[in-house]
Amino acid sequence: MDYGARTSAEFLLFSGFVPARNPYNHVRATFGISTADPLGSKRRRMLQLIGLEIPLVCHITDKASSLADVLAFARVFTMNEEELDSLLSSNQHVHDGLRSSAPSSARAVDHKAIDFLVKRFQLLIMAYGSVITVTDPEHANLTPIQQHCELLRTQEIELLRSSIVHLETIRSSPDRSETLFTSDLSGMASVHL
Repeated sequence: MDYGARTSAEFLLFSGFVPARNPYNHVRATFGISTADPLGSKRRRMLQLIGLEIPLVCHITDKASSLADVLAFARVFTMNEEELDSLLSSNQHVHDGLRSSAPSSARAVDHKAIDFLVKRFQLLIMAYGSVITVTDPEHANLTPIQQHCELLRTQEIELLRSSIVHLETIRSSPDRSETLFTSDLSGMASVHL
């Protein structure tokens, strides 16, 4: 039976089960700029110039390409005032480079952006708390729906962990333009699930 392109959470909600493998699964994360950020207005303007809406709603999958907009957001978010001012006064070609998967002109910007995202994804993973897996003795005491909820949590944590691996691969790759769109490895900003 074909259920269409549903996330595992939608499967659980509408069909009462979580598939063991789901190519359409994703973790929905929202990235925003705090009103307390002194550079918030410049960051918002820069994000608008590169075509990203704030808050940025992302669907993180097991594919590295799902990180393109998140990486562009993080590049802008981690810039200091001088970098922001320089980009805001530059031409559209330079702006387009922020959304590109090609290496940024300042490799330090990419390192800061990747550090930012890795830490955010690690915080999201920690927010899940401990998960009961099929191999844990207490798994047998769970109701079927609780077992599906634990499987869903496990899958979402796996997606976040694979995103961290993709980001580390991008960081270490000499030619990052290929890394973001090739096959997969099967503060002041707020992030919400």
